Amino acid sequence: MTKKDLEALRSKYRPPPPPGIVSTQPRVFDARPVSVDVLHLCDEVERLQIEQDNLRETIADTIVKPMEDELSRVVAEAQRLRDSEETAWGIIANAYGGDWDQASESSGWKKAAERWRDEYHKHLPSASDDPEAPAKPQEEE
Repeated sequence: MTKKDLEALRSKYRPPPPPGIVSTQPRVFDARPVSVDVLHLCDEVERLQIEQDNLRETIADTIVKPMEDELSRVVAEAQRLRDSEETAWGIIANAYGGDWDQASESSGWKKAAERWRDEYHKHLPSASDDPEAPAKPQEEE
């Protein structure tokens, strides 16, 4: 209900003229108590609308803004982790000059590197994916 609507209601239900003014029309009811109640309700609606606006501002400041800040922090951290994974893959892929067969079998390095590589590649997003969407596991060839 807008302020204009409230003002229209207030003017519609203003108390009638004081007793003593003679009217040619018979009175069906005394509108004064109803008028006072309607005016009170109009004031109450206006007060509640102001309170509602204040609550919206409070919610925005105390809940929404901190959540937006936290989301920004989490997105930045996720990007940092993706960058770290990519760096780690670059280091692993280029170990032994890129020729993993030079690693000794007894060290277990090659098998560990292959497991890491397979998991890394399985969770890479495809080129058509939305960059903001989480990575989808790729099917093995």
